[in-house]
Amino acid sequence: MILWSGHFRVYFNNQHDFPFIWSVDRGTAETERKFQQVSIAVPVHGSANMNANNRTEPKAWMEGEGRVKQMGDMCLIGEING
Repeated sequence: MILWSGHFRVYFNNQHDFPFIWSVDRGTAETERKFQQVSIAVPVHGSANMNANNRTEPKAWMEGEGRVKQMGDMCLIGEING
């Protein structure tokens, strides 16, 4: 099932979310989906928010542009036109 095409952000969750250790969103926590596995087949770059007061956003993540699909507990991210 295609969830969306466009901007995505992927980050590692804390141990309390096990087995759903990966989150994927559109750049905001409100669009977050949790997965057991993530496969990324498009270019990504890394970003970080190391502000000690940051309690709502991930500390570090990968982001890019792609087509985000869900297959069971797995997220597949591929080319938008692929």
